Amino acid sequence: MTWTVKIEHDDEDGGIVPLPDELLAELGVGVGDSLYLSEQHDADGSRCLILSKTPRPSDGAHNQDE
Repeated sequence: MTWTVKIEHDDEDGGIVPLPDELLAELGVGVGDSLYLSEQHDADGSRCLILSKTPRPSDGAHNQDE
């Protein structure tokens, strides 16, 4: 499945990426749950963002607040 979302501005000068309810249901997550975003490269070298319920060991699970 593929979704297209638009980054929105929040009240604290940050960005928000709203996730469709269908995607959250598919992942089995809700408000307050953690999701992890990682970058990977496909076979032709294109950058891809991967959304997961668990950190990937090779990511080092970096937190935005660190």
